[in-house]
Amino acid sequence: LKSFTTPAIGVATNSLTSAAPAGAARIETATVAIKPRRIRMPMAVPRFTRALLINPPTGLYIREDRCQAPLKGMAATTARPPLDLAYMAAVLEGQGVECRLRDYPVQGGSWPELTKELTDFQPDFLFISVTSFTIHDDLVACQLAKELLGAGIRTVAKGAHVAVKAREVLAECPHLDVAIS
Repeated sequence: LKSFTTPAIGVATNSLTSAAPAGAARIETATVAIKPRRIRMPMAVPRFTRALLINPPTGLYIREDRCQAPLKGMAATTARPPLDLAYMAAVLEGQGVECRLRDYPVQGGSWPELTKELTDFQPDFLFISVTSFTIHDDLVACQLAKELLGAGIRTVAKGAHVAVKAREVLAECPHLDVAIS
């Protein structure tokens, strides 16, 4: 096993290319902020098998990174499907990961329903989409996941707020493992 220590709260940049035929899609550079911890790296990367990708049950908002707004009071705008989460799920499913995608606000879902889903499905990863308006309430989903499933579940947040303030959000939320920026 190789081991190394991450910086205090560092920013890691990786460029991944699959062993796909010529002309196939390439996964471009992604930047993520990670929390400090001593990491033991086995020679083979352990695979995870389940991921839950959600819009937390914190209200009806447009959660697109470029456009965040409450839907209440908007006459001509409807809820939009969480395409960013769907794209992430498609990539994960392509790697053999079983994914569930839930838009709790649009589906009228509640915190007790999220609790049941976490307990029944037992995901290895929880991906949440956050907005600046709901960031603190959204991150309760990470806390809930850690309380129900223990430290083994990895929690990941994405959205405009964490894209700009990844380090601050990670420092403020001990239950969040990764902030995608």
